[in-house]
Amino acid sequence: MANLYLDHDVQRALAELLRKAGHQVATTRELGLAANPDHLQLLTACRRGSVLITRNRADFIELHGAWLAWTAEWGVVDEHRGIVVIPHHYAGVEWSADYAAGRLEALFEQGFPRQNELYRWEVSGWSRNP
Repeated sequence: MANLYLDHDVQRALAELLRKAGHQVATTRELGLAANPDHLQLLTACRRGSVLITRNRADFIELHGAWLAWTAEWGVVDEHRGIVVIPHHYAGVEWSADYAAGRLEALFEQGFPRQNELYRWEVSGWSRNP
């Protein structure tokens, strides 16, 4: 089962569904970190050894790219456990907590995300961000 860290923009109900599925889940709200900026959310997830789940697509795609570029530039071997960006809705489908939990379970069952990878939902399903 996955060790997950849910950003403040992810539904609380999703945390409960993922816990019921057997995952270890912490949320920014539970840890009192909801007001922290995105770069500290990624750092917190990394320190906890957790996959970060967020709805904040643009910011985390940028942070993921920066993480990869900076660690390579500095010669630092430090990996985040993965970032998964879930939409609020996509192609007319509302991503309720139940719907999101099902899509996340399918991703986890395939062995994703892997370290230092970001996944986002596209028309064809989960897509890894280069």
